[in-house]
Amino acid sequence: MAHSRRAFRRSRLDRRVKRVRRRGHSLMSTASGPWVLLGFWAALVAAAVFAVVFLVVPMVSRISEAAPSPSMQVSGEGNGGEPAAKTIQTTELGALQKEISPGVRYVGDTCSYGDTIIFSGGVDENGNPLLKNIYSLSVSSETPEELPITAKNQDLLSLDMNDSWIVFTDGSRDGDGIVRAYNRQSKTTKDVKLYYAGQPALSLSGNILAWTERTGTYMDKLYVCDLSTMEYVTMATFENNRYGQSSPCAANGQLIWAESDPDAGTDEGAKSVIRYISLESGGEAGSYKANMYVHDPVTNGQDWAWIDSDHADGSKLYASINMGDPILIAEDVLTYGITDDFLAYNQNSSIYVYFFDDGYEQIITPASESALLSDVSSDKVIWFETGIITRDVLKYAAIS
Repeated sequence: MAHSRRAFRRSRLDRRVKRVRRRGHSLMSTASGPWVLLGFWAALVAAAVFAVVFLVVPMVSRISEAAPSPSMQVSGEGNGGEPAAKTIQTTELGALQKEISPGVRYVGDTCSYGDTIIFSGGVDENGNPLLKNIYSLSVSSETPEELPITAKNQDLLSLDMNDSWIVFTDGSRDGDGIVRAYNRQSKTTKDVKLYYAGQPALSLSGNILAWTERTGTYMDKLYVCDLSTMEYVTMATFENNRYGQSSPCAANGQLIWAESDPDAGTDEGAKSVIRYISLESGGEAGSYKANMYVHDPVTNGQDWAWIDSDHADGSKLYASINMGDPILIAEDVLTYGITDDFLAYNQNSSIYVYFFDDGYEQIITPASESALLSDVSSDKVIWFETGIITRDVLKYAAIS
């Protein structure tokens, strides 16, 4: 979304003044003439003051608020240099938000692609959350449609989608489950792989599905599966390694994940590299030295973002624009997501959007509301309005 300064033009009013000849004596020749003239000038001065205070000052104030201040960005030294802090001005975009009517009391996970939003939800016979259904909702419709997907376990979560597939985990409350894929054209569902512990975070790019899965007591593996052939390979193995708890991300033909920097020496885990590979051309994976710890990196195919801790309090959110030096976006961030044009994140119960093209940043949730970020995909930011206990309130904003 481009944010340019608006040019304000002032127009002139051409006023025609008629000179009126008066007959008889002039006003100043009368006894009350000077007092009348003094009153006239006093009224004229008062009118000028009124115009300045109530018209000119508010107009200048509105212009100041509408025009964004330039962002200040200081680059680090080389790839992986010191992260650069960024000064931004925030403007509320709460008018963009729209509320979704899910039709169910409890909503689990959400995702969007194009004009379609999907979410899992449902209740059991006692009214407790049981997320056994996936619903599809067009932004032009108020009525969600239940998709023909039958859960094999309790909860359908970790949604991701594109024009061909909807992928999700079909999980048991005991911790195991199945990675599954729904074909949007044939309206059929197939099992991709069983998992025995935890809940993988799924990431989809074209026919390629990526996720990290716990495969042993101290072992995690990063898998990549071609949904068209059902062939999958192990891209990385994490043995007794904290990076096994960091999710990969696939988008626009690129896959990225975090690993320990091999040049960090004995300070293992304190500094990371972001590994990246093209899902279209293949080849060897490249490495980007972040010069800091990296957790849950996300990509739009060329720009990246990550936090510098394992979702601990005080986590800092960083971005790398087209593999450039890290930029510090915000602090105290736990949830975030990326699209082709912007990075959205949750901070202090509000949701902000950072635009890659000009570094401008805006807040999209009203100050009076408390928000919990649910998903960032396509051009949409989806969140829950918290503080309401009778039902889940789901909202979104399309940023274009």
